Amino acid sequence: MLRELVMLSVGLAVAAVRTGAVPEESAHRDHVPTAVSVAGQTRDTASVLREMRVALGGEAALDAIRSFTVDGSVRQTASGFTKDLPMELFVLLPDHFLDIRRDSQSVGPRTVDITYYKGFRGDTLIRRTDSTIPFPPDPWPQVPAVIAQREREMMAANKQDFARLALLLFGRSFDGYVLQFQHLGAVQREGHAIDVLEATAADGFRMRLSVDATTHLPAALDYLAPQGMMVSMTSTVIVRGREVVSEIPTASPAPVDTAGRPMVEHRLAPSNFRVQHGVNWPHRLTETVGTQVVSQTNLGKFRLNPKLELRRFDIVR
Repeated sequence: MLRELVMLSVGLAVAAVRTGAVPEESAHRDHVPTAVSVAGQTRDTASVLREMRVALGGEAALDAIRSFTVDGSVRQTASGFTKDLPMELFVLLPDHFLDIRRDSQSVGPRTVDITYYKGFRGDTLIRRTDSTIPFPPDPWPQVPAVIAQREREMMAANKQDFARLALLLFGRSFDGYVLQFQHLGAVQREGHAIDVLEATAADGFRMRLSVDATTHLPAALDYLAPQGMMVSMTSTVIVRGREVVSEIPTASPAPVDTAGRPMVEHRLAPSNFRVQHGVNWPHRLTETVGTQVVSQTNLGKFRLNPKLELRRFDIVR
């Protein structure tokens, strides 16, 4: 006699990725004047970046880093759902980046473990999902042209994730995703003088870097991106006692049209700076859309210059 019917529900956070130039009509949170003077001194791009790198640990300490890893956790909120996921980051400069996130749910007699891999090795996309239950295909039309376009967009999005992290930690960009900087001006924000720089990539992606003019530490990154969404699926498992006797594979969700989702302004704010191994890096990254926190990443202890083999990034889908 069947004693239990278990429905396993898995929520997927889907980012509707679009890349390219930021629209000129984009409304940024601060009005930035063109004439700039802070404490009577004229500011320029090179000096702001140089002072930020000194505040982050100094040229010698930062330039000596060839690789790093860090464990942490991220709380993501989308479409009314909140997920807390353990995470690991592996970085081999200048162009290898791997973000691993793990999700585990205990439902009845069954534990569902899902591991998400994303990043890049050179110009090769890293993207894979491992799951202990059958996992559905991507929630968009499974035709070659759409798949190729989505993979190009995901590669750009992964490189932009890396560029934001690198800018907040190193005060510069790397060959994996090169940025050009321009000093736009200075503003007052919550009683603090803030230098504002614009960073532009070759593909037209732009973001604005705010640097505290007193501490010279990065205060925020503003950029346009689609708002996240959540796709839900269910898998049915039939058990007798605590033994699984049959299961129905996870149903594929209806195709999701992500192309028309509006671009919204995101702000990524670093905090909880701590000196470790000679560098002064943030251990919390808070991402907001308007007044809503959409993700908060807490980072643990950084391991600098560990030996990372290239095969660490050889994640085959």
